[in-house]
Order: sequence, then C-alpha cells, then structure tokens
Amino acid sequence: MTLRERGTRGLQFTFNYTLSKSLDLTSDVERGSPEGGTFSNGFGIDSYIVDAWFPQHQYSQSDFDVRHQFNANWLYQLPFGRGKALGSNVPRWMNHIIGGWQLSGIFRLTSGFPFNVVGCFCFPTNQTLIGNAELLPGSSLPSTSTTLNAVQGFPSPFADPQDAINHFRPGIPGEVGLRNVLRGDGYFSIDAGLGKTIFLPWKEQTLQFRWETFNVTNTPKFDSASVNAAMYTPDTFGRYTGTLATCDARAGRCMQLSLRYEF
Repeated sequence: MTLRERGTRGLQFTFNYTLSKSLDLTSDVERGSPEGGTFSNGFGIDSYIVDAWFPQHQYSQSDFDVRHQFNANWLYQLPFGRGKALGSNVPRWMNHIIGGWQLSGIFRLTSGFPFNVVGCFCFPTNQTLIGNAELLPGSSLPSTSTTLNAVQGFPSPFADPQDAINHFRPGIPGEVGLRNVLRGDGYFSIDAGLGKTIFLPWKEQTLQFRWETFNVTNTPKFDSASVNAAMYTPDTFGRYTGTLATCDARAGRCMQLSLRYEF
C-alpha cells in the first residue's frame, strides 16, 4: 500500500506499508559450507537440510521473513523567502538568509527477524550439523521483547532468559528441532536533512549547504542473528552480541556536512 503526495505547497512525500510472509525449508544455498550459514547464529543449523529423508520437518518462516514493513520519505520546501507564503517581498539580502531552506527525511520500521534456540553441542541427527532445540512437553514458546541489561548487563530478546531456557530441551536422534519460531528485533531508523540553497548573482549558479543526520533518535536495534541462544551456555543464554548497523558498524547516530557549488 502506497500513499504519495507529489508536491503541493512545497511538500512531497511517499509512505508505504508492506505485509509479507516467506516460508521455505532452508534460507541458504546447500552448496555452501555447513560450518556457518548466512543467517544462522554462527552454526548453519537453520541454513541447511538437517534430515535429508524428511526435509519438510524444517519447513517454516524464512530467516529473512519480515512480516510488516513501513517506509516513508519526505521533502519540504520551507515557506520563507521570495515567491513563498511568508516574506515574498523581502529584499534580496534578506532572501539570502531566510529563503531556500528545505527539510528532508527517511523513516523505516520493520517487525522482528526470526531466530532459533540451539539444543546442544552435539549432532543428534546429522553428523555435520547441530540440531535446534525442542519444546518441553506442556511448554509454550516464551515471549520475546527486547530487555536491556538482561544478561550480565547486556540486552536480550527475553525478559527473563533463565526462564526462557527452561521451555526447551535438546533434540534426540531423528529430530531437527524447531526452526525460526522466535522473533528478535526488527529495523528502525529515522534519517533527516536540513538544506539551504543560495542563488548566486551569476547566471544559473548556486551554493548548496546540507546537514544530514543518520539515526536521529540514536536508537539501537539488535541483530537477531547475533543472539547467543545455545542451551549449553546457560550463563550467557539470550544475550545479543551485535546490532543492525545504520550509518556505521556501531549503529549509533552520525552526521555529515556538505557544501556543493553548482554551475
């Protein structure tokens, strides 16, 4: 679904929402190395077929499945200066100060990415691939919601990681475990820019200044592929170890300034 404004009174924007669902047996190429897949918490267990006799046991949400996604971008010419709603008859020198300003931005928000719980450092069904965990009889999936300082001062998708681990058991021979039934963080970012155009006295020459800020809210979103969800490391179970980068590897707020001469 897309809503678009093409430029009334100096404002133009686009907003879109996507609802999607992706299911598969694995989300990586089978010709790759089983020592670690693209989306797999470092073990490759959800990126390869564990039981070649019954591959349908792994049919579930794709590693890259994003159920909801919101995107928006906008550009607004501020109504100040010559030819604008405010100050349309100001002197030229004043127009150089108050005119030619614009605001722009990009917004993105997605629902969480899936991840797995690893049952044990063992190979119950496949001699190369570690199996995922299974639910204990009578247990339900633990809820997920990012909690800061949950594991030794580090964030976790579980409010109580030690309680969450008690919902699962290691797999036994013949089992492949549950695949992609839990959800971690999604992506969130707001980028904004402030620009100023100065029309020089020479024909068709301008000077443009821009101040751009990425991840304006300085909000960290944690990478579901980095969750330590291995039952055999209970002390650090549920700990996020990485973030979804925005403008740099630290995923923090960053800015840039630019000056452009057009002729």
